[in-house]
Amino acid sequence: MSNLMYLARSGLSAGQSALNIIGNNLVNATTPGYNRRNIMLGENGGLSTSVGFYGYGAKVDGVQRSYDAFINTQVRGALSSYSNSTVRYQSLSGIDNLFADVTNNVSTTLSDVFEGLTGLQGKPDDGPGRTNVLAQFRTLANQFNTRGKALDEELKSNTTNIKNTVDDINNMTSSLAKLNQDIARIQATSGTAPADLLDQRDTLLENLSQQINITVNESPNGVVNVTLQNGTQLVGDDGASKLSTQQDPGDPTRLVLMCEDPTGKGQKLNSSIVSGGALAGYLKYRNEDLVDVRNQLNDIALQMANAFNEVNQKGFDKNGNAGKPIYGFTPPKVKPNADNTGTSQPTMSYSDISQVKSQNYNITFKNGAWEVTTEDGSKVNATMNGGKLEFDGVSVDVGSGAAEGDTFQLNPTEGIASSITMDLDNADEIALADNTGGTGNDANLQGFLDLKNKKLVNGSTISDAYGSLVSTIGSRTSEAKNDSERDTGIVSSYAQQKQSMVGVDLNEEYINMQMYQQYYQANTQMLNTANTLFDSILRAVG
Repeated sequence: MSNLMYLARSGLSAGQSALNIIGNNLVNATTPGYNRRNIMLGENGGLSTSVGFYGYGAKVDGVQRSYDAFINTQVRGALSSYSNSTVRYQSLSGIDNLFADVTNNVSTTLSDVFEGLTGLQGKPDDGPGRTNVLAQFRTLANQFNTRGKALDEELKSNTTNIKNTVDDINNMTSSLAKLNQDIARIQATSGTAPADLLDQRDTLLENLSQQINITVNESPNGVVNVTLQNGTQLVGDDGASKLSTQQDPGDPTRLVLMCEDPTGKGQKLNSSIVSGGALAGYLKYRNEDLVDVRNQLNDIALQMANAFNEVNQKGFDKNGNAGKPIYGFTPPKVKPNADNTGTSQPTMSYSDISQVKSQNYNITFKNGAWEVTTEDGSKVNATMNGGKLEFDGVSVDVGSGAAEGDTFQLNPTEGIASSITMDLDNADEIALADNTGGTGNDANLQGFLDLKNKKLVNGSTISDAYGSLVSTIGSRTSEAKNDSERDTGIVSSYAQQKQSMVGVDLNEEYINMQMYQQYYQANTQMLNTANTLFDSILRAVG
C-alpha cells in the first residue's frame, strides 16, 4: 500500500516539475534569446523479486536546455557578414545620393560653362554673357566645395562611428567576462549550468558578432573564450581585453585600433584582422571607399582649377590687364609623424600640377638621405634640387634639422575640393583676349573651349573623370546593396533553423501541457486510490 502511495507521490512530483518547465517555456515564448527547456524523466529504481521487478516510480533526471553549438556559430558568422555589408551600404548610400544628382553636378555645370563661353565667340565685350560665365565658374567652385566638405564630414562621422562601435564592443566583452564568472561559480556550486545566464551569454555573443567578427570556444562549464581571427583574445578566463582607438602617429585624421589584454599588455590591430561586423564595415568604407572617392574628387578639382587658371593667365581681360588665376587653392600641409625626434618642418609647392598624383606618400630621412615611398611601400623616383625634394609634380622643401628615421606624410591633392576659392572679382577679369591683338578680341577664348575635350585627369576629360567618379560610387553602392540583401537572406535562413531547434513551439508546448496535465491527474487518482484502500484497511482492522 505504501509503495502505491510512493509511486503516486513520485509521479505527482515529476508531473508538477514537467508542468513548471512547460509553463516557463510558454510564458517565455516571445522572450528574445530564450532557449526552450525540456524535462528529462527517468525511472526511480526498483526492487527485483522472485516474481519480478517492482519499480519505485519516476524521478527528474534533469532539465535540458535546447542548444546547438554549430547553428549558433553559423548564426554569428552570418550576423557578422550582414552587419559588415549593411553598414558599408548605408555609408555609401549617403555619398551616392550626393553625387548622383543629375541636375546639379560638376558635369552639367561644366557644360554650362562651355556653353556660356561659346556664346562669347565674336562678342568678347558682352557684359551679360561674361556675367553668366563668371556665375558658372563660381557654381563650379561651390559644387566642388559642397562635395569636398561633405566627404570631410563623412570622415568625421565615420571616426565617431568607429569610436562608438569600439565602446559597444568593450561593454559587451566586459559583460561576457562577468557572465563567465557567474556561470562558472554557479556550475561549481550546484553542478548544473544556469540556463538563464547561458541564454544571456548566447545573446551577447550574437550582439558582439554584429559589431566584430569573433571565434568562440566553449568550455564544459559554460565559460567561453572569445578571440579574433588572428587569435587575439577578447574574453577569456582572466577577464576581458579592451579595445581602443588612437590617432595614427603618421596621420592625425586617421584612427588606429589598439587592444589591451587584462594584464595591461597592448598591441596594434591591423584593420585586416577585423573582417566582419559593423566595425569592419566602417573600416572598409574609410580605408577604401572614402579614400578613393576623396582622392578622385580632389584630383579632378585640382586639374580643373589649374587648367582654367593657366588659360586665363595666358590672356588679357576686358580692361587690358594680364589675366590672373580664376581659382585659388592652397597646397596641403606635409604631416610630420608624431614620433619624429628632429626639427625639420617640410613644406610643399607644385612644380607641375599636370603630373600630380592623388595618393599618399611617405617621406623618410634615412641613412642621411631622403626617401619617398607610396603607401604600399613602393619606392618613388625623387631628386634633390637646391634643398627641395622633387617628384610627381611636387616640390618639397625639406629644410634642416631632420633626425634619422623621421617620417612625413603627404597627399598633394588633399583638401583641394573643399577649399577652392574664386579669385576673380568681376566678369571683366575673364581674359578672352590674347597679347597680340590686345583688348577687344577673343583670341584666347579658344584656349578655354579646348579644355572641354582636353584629357587632363588620368587620360580623361574633366567631365568624363567626374562621370567615372559618379559611376564608381554607384557601382560600389550597388555592390554593397547586393551584399547586404544576400546576407539578410542568409541571416534569416539560419535564424529560422535556430528557432526550429531551440525556440518555443506554442502548439507543441500546449500538447505537452495537456499530456502532463492528464499525467498529473492520473497520479492524483492513483494517490486517491491508495488513500481509499488504506482507509478500508483501517476500517477492517478497527
